[in-house]
Amino acid sequence: MLRIHGIKVVEVPFIGIVLAYQKQGVMHHLVSGVEQVRASVQVEKLMIPAISSLVDKKKRFSFRPMNP
Repeated sequence: MLRIHGIKVVEVPFIGIVLAYQKQGVMHHLVSGVEQVRASVQVEKLMIPAISSLVDKKKRFSFRPMNP
């Protein structure tokens, strides 16, 4: 599910991979596809909310925390 907030942000509020498919590059393909959609609709940023314990994991995908 994607939520588009005007031209500034597209949000993926819920994202996860079934344990059996982890470590197979599925998340990379999923995020790449979302990035293509974001670029095609000319939205500036992709936001994937994360609880604090998962922030480091998201950073491995080149994500960084946003200012509120």
